Amino acid sequence: MRPVLKWLLLVTLLVAAGAFLAACADQGQSAVPKVGQPAPDISLPRLDGGTVRLADLRGKVVMLNFWATYCPSCKDELPAMAAVYKQVSDKGGVILAVDQSEDTDTVRKFAEDNGLTFPIALDAQGGAGGVYAVRYIPTTYFVDKNGIIRYSKVGPMDQDTISSYFASLLN
Repeated sequence: MRPVLKWLLLVTLLVAAGAFLAACADQGQSAVPKVGQPAPDISLPRLDGGTVRLADLRGKVVMLNFWATYCPSCKDELPAMAAVYKQVSDKGGVILAVDQSEDTDTVRKFAEDNGLTFPIALDAQGGAGGVYAVRYIPTTYFVDKNGIIRYSKVGPMDQDTISSYFASLLN
């Protein structure tokens, strides 16, 4: 093959690869939501019925926690979340626990067995996890009253950490 043809073939392949990557980006391959940016809106079924939409929680401070019943770190974090929820729920604080890719019966039984009272949403298909680029659980975002992400954390948190995030955003 002539050198010019090899060069044209290489350029064509590079252009095609660039077009493919751009198309993937346009197909919902979003970047990780960042602190200081608006929280992407999600709408999910609630474990107790109905639907919860993040945008409908404007005016409240939201701890958006992505988790699963099979995750040991998630289980370790739940008592702290439950304790903080009791402290902040009447002050404009909301904990929204978004279960990742599990069926309703599994999550319902787990919530009942563990006495969970904060709102739980079901992300059975993983769409909300995709919007928030969740790769590891637990992953948590704290969203202020104006819908802006103020803190994010991958991994479990203790009660003091969760309380301090809420305290800084509720004041």
